[in-house]
Amino acid sequence: DATSANAPTLSVSHRATGQSHGFGSMTLISGTTKDGTWERTMTIPQGSALGQWEVTLFPLRDSLGNSGNFQTLTTLNVNGALAPGTPTITGIAKAGSTLTAGSGIWGPAPVTLSYQWYRAGIAITGATAPTYKLTGTDTGKTLTVKVTGTKPDYITASRTSGATSTIAPGTLTTAVPTITGTAKAGSTLTASSGTWGPAPVTLSYQWYRAGIAITGATAPTYKLTGTDTGKTLTVRITGTKIGYTTVSVASAITGVVTP
Repeated sequence: DATSANAPTLSVSHRATGQSHGFGSMTLISGTTKDGTWERTMTIPQGSALGQWEVTLFPLRDSLGNSGNFQTLTTLNVNGALAPGTPTITGIAKAGSTLTAGSGIWGPAPVTLSYQWYRAGIAITGATAPTYKLTGTDTGKTLTVKVTGTKPDYITASRTSGATSTIAPGTLTTAVPTITGTAKAGSTLTASSGTWGPAPVTLSYQWYRAGIAITGATAPTYKLTGTDTGKTLTVRITGTKIGYTTVSVASAITGVVTP
């Protein structure tokens, strides 16, 4: 203050509501009243409005002739603390099953929640819904889910669930193979697999003559030979998929192959 007569006045007030705390004179802590350092401590009590608070100074007449209006020294962003919920996971820990994340209760409501699933501690790309369908890649691993809560003027918070048990191999859905064609030497039989799932499932074939595997007969079709005459044939289809239990299913037998 050019006059050295007055102490500067400081205040803190909420930009939107006008709520005010700490209006008062500052204390000289070093130097002179004309050229010194001033200090004032102000507290924004718990429960005050959240958001932007302005710290302002009433400028006294200085040596440059500035005087009159309050001027903003800084703006403080005052944020609240969320009360986070405790995430949980329900569902069968088996490939092909669906897990569901429970967020727990977050407050003060409403709180916007987002999800991220993790496999053995590594984030699963795209797994950001409250539910997650287990795949063969998850077999042998454990999963967790992290829930993140956001709300304007509140500090973002995240909580992670406990881990699931180790994911067990899935069970393939199968169909009984069928054989079409004429049971006659020289004719070709065709095996139809039916629908296996969850797709894609890798299928392999083995043909049998009177219950004994035919060497090299591993295609979906088989051309009957004279060796087959008087015998019956079957085909066994085996389905494999990563993270799923391998399954084999045999067809019904053909009629006796005629010459």
